[in-house]
Amino acid sequence: RPTLIVAAAIPISLIATFGLVWLCDFTLNTMTLLGMTLAVGVVIDDAIVVLENIERHRERGKEPRQAASDGTREIAFAATAATFSVAAVFLPVVFIQGLVGNFLGEFGVTVAGSVIISLFVALTLTPMLAARMPTPKERSHGSIYHRLEIFLANTEHLYRTTLTWTLSHRPATVGLALASFALAVFFGSQLHGEFFPPSDEGLFVAKIEAAPGTSLDATREYLEADERWMLDQPELVGMFSGIGEQGDSGPNNSANEGMIFGSLVNQSERDRSVFEIIRSARETLGNIPGRKFRIMNPGEMLATGSQGGFEGEIRGNLPLEELDSLSDQLIARMEESGGFTDIDKTLKLGLPEVQVSPDRQKAASLGVDAESIASAVQMMIGGMDVGVFKEAGHRYDIRMRLEEEFRDNPDAIGELYVRSSKGPVIELRNLVDLETRAAASAITRSNRQRSVGIHANLVDITLGQAIAVTQQAASEILPEGATFRMDGQAKAMMEGMDDFRVAMLLSILLIYMVLAAQFESLIHPLTVMLSLPLSMVGALGGLYFTGNSINLFSLIGILLLFGLVTKNSILLVDYANQLRARGMDKIEAIATAAPVRMRPVLMTALSMIFGVLPAALGIGPGSESRAPMAIATAAGMFSSTLLTLLVVPVFYLIFDDAMEATKRGLRRLARLPAEATTTSP
Repeated sequence: RPTLIVAAAIPISLIATFGLVWLCDFTLNTMTLLGMTLAVGVVIDDAIVVLENIERHRERGKEPRQAASDGTREIAFAATAATFSVAAVFLPVVFIQGLVGNFLGEFGVTVAGSVIISLFVALTLTPMLAARMPTPKERSHGSIYHRLEIFLANTEHLYRTTLTWTLSHRPATVGLALASFALAVFFGSQLHGEFFPPSDEGLFVAKIEAAPGTSLDATREYLEADERWMLDQPELVGMFSGIGEQGDSGPNNSANEGMIFGSLVNQSERDRSVFEIIRSARETLGNIPGRKFRIMNPGEMLATGSQGGFEGEIRGNLPLEELDSLSDQLIARMEESGGFTDIDKTLKLGLPEVQVSPDRQKAASLGVDAESIASAVQMMIGGMDVGVFKEAGHRYDIRMRLEEEFRDNPDAIGELYVRSSKGPVIELRNLVDLETRAAASAITRSNRQRSVGIHANLVDITLGQAIAVTQQAASEILPEGATFRMDGQAKAMMEGMDDFRVAMLLSILLIYMVLAAQFESLIHPLTVMLSLPLSMVGALGGLYFTGNSINLFSLIGILLLFGLVTKNSILLVDYANQLRARGMDKIEAIATAAPVRMRPVLMTALSMIFGVLPAALGIGPGSESRAPMAIATAAGMFSSTLLTLLVVPVFYLIFDDAMEATKRGLRRLARLPAEATTTSP
């Protein structure tokens, strides 16, 4: 029956959370569903704490209704403080802008709303059901309940013994806390950073680029060879390919470029991951001469619209040839460092171009203006939309230009005619000069400066390492007047990390303010928040030993952890304060409160750990992105629970002694002027 009472909080809280998501005009997406998944282990915490305290009162012989009333009243403050500390963590997150804010906003509202709803359920429904729960029957020896009671009793006895030692050896306990913090710093220094962890979603995108000026038929031959290799892969279930882009000047605006989009069968039905298939494609198709071949996981592109795992740009109002040389030098350094593949740049010099230069003086003397010359070249060679044809509900654009056989060489421009304002038509070769040369396919600008984009995919290195390598190389290569800026995922990661630091600092400050208002003390919140650094050794250590990185999802897990780990400390400190209010000495109060609260602390910690365990184990497609968040949360809860039960009671006494010493010092200073006045002659 107690299990059913606790479990009742899950559907009620989650159904109410669905309503909250609807009221906030959110959608059921990855982040809201992920927030609800993690909330399953959180929403029962308050119900566990309340019900455990009610059961403790019933074991003292109280009637069910009285036990429910007294137990709920005794624990209500601690449950409220713990719940609002969790909700306070996500309040600053709502105000984060950009891509990170889009991810965290819905997640934060979902988790915060679910825990507040669970508090209401724990303080109303849980005691009501507990008051109507009959007295439990005597359990037989050897039953699961009896064995668990023996285990918990032995654990409590061991904890009392250990706690007595830590309270009498405070310097050693402080040393343990400092060593844990130092270990957390070490683990954090060994972790690399990235924006999104790579995940196998069963999709890939390949792009080919032949030499500038390559015809459509030649590009099609490259693409067909790639298609044959793709279709031979047993994991492939669907494929789409295309050549060129639709531009303002007409279709096939980039006849030397093509792309292939492929989808694979479910991960459980194939032996190779998408990363292995991508690696095999690079080894086989990337060595075909005459073109460039790039293949990537589209998950990186969908998040930021980037062209690969790494993207940056060189800016500067320098000649195109110098920008091209600088970009080549930076690309060479990236290749030397290793970890970069499919490296490419946006500046493409060498595109065949025919420059038409009108002789304005001669044209004016013959009565031909520059606009007429430009219109003739554009219409006959480039093509121009001149009308629309409609038939049977369909619409067709009418485009005028010469047949291909009459515009397949530069001399065709000179054979065009324009009409003079004086009447006769004049051949263009008499009015223009034609020059064939190589030019840039496109000139891009950023902040009114010429720019060259550099993009690549990453192999065996993280985005944080790639950023460090390119920034170091750019600082050594680029001259004055040229700068290197991150773009795509790299830019989003750097901006997101800055926003996250601000959000974490504001969350810690907000937690302190909430606890200070509830405890009406400036010292006790510090004792409670001591669990934050103690949780980092587990969170960062868990990421380190599982081979994960510091990324958006692991930071979300750490942020969630900030709110969860304070619950354990609140339970200890609040009950110790209640015992002291009843006249108990502070050492005896904390020595009594900690073992009594040990069971709900362990139960809430285990419920959270088991709640995120499926996500930590990486079950299901795309689970690679969710696993770091669950690992950070579970490992942080584990280390925080163990260290909190041992370290927080000691610091509770240390901070209290320091506060009393400060008060005695202030009172002594306040008496000094009066004593000096009475003793003076």
